[in-house]
Amino acid sequence: MDGFTLLRLIRTNTRISHLPVVMLTSKTDIASRLEGLERGADAYMAKPFTTSELTATLRNLLAQRQRLRGKYSGAQQAGVERVEVPEQRGNDELLMDRIMQSINKHLSDSEFSVDQLCSEVGISRAHLHRKMKEMTGLPITEFIRNIRLEQAARMLREQKLNITQVAYTVGFSNLGYFSTMFRKHFGVTPRDFVSNGNDKDEKGDNEDE
Repeated sequence: MDGFTLLRLIRTNTRISHLPVVMLTSKTDIASRLEGLERGADAYMAKPFTTSELTATLRNLLAQRQRLRGKYSGAQQAGVERVEVPEQRGNDELLMDRIMQSINKHLSDSEFSVDQLCSEVGISRAHLHRKMKEMTGLPITEFIRNIRLEQAARMLREQKLNITQVAYTVGFSNLGYFSTMFRKHFGVTPRDFVSNGNDKDEKGDNEDE
């Protein structure tokens, strides 16, 4: 097979579609370069090439992946607050911005689906899967769930709503499932989370006295 065929197979295989791809080719015309980039190549290098140039390209790609993963894997910790980004943003950052806006808008909707997210963001399900693996290291469903759980934790700390109300507010229609996922994410049940928070507050008040 040729390089374009291999690239297509990589991008349509959900197990490896998130991996960065550098195309090394003797086809240096603009049409071939555009075809490679449009099919999902992350970089395009013409033969002959130097080892130092290839190494620098690979390092830059991996460093970019690490920066994005470090930035967005913790995005759920920001709850529904907008992720701060520099003024000059790349395509991946703009895409993540749209993803976060869509998730935040539908946070309380238990029927919100990945297909609906894809439709609002304007990309295919396979493309979304690949990009989320690149930027967060998480499947999109897990990323959405973590956003909901972090927002739930914030609301529980505020103690304005009870646990059931919080669960429904962040899009969980099943209280048992909410409790299970909350414990898996934070290591404690929602009830213990609230109790521990109260204990800390009381301890802090006593120390102040």
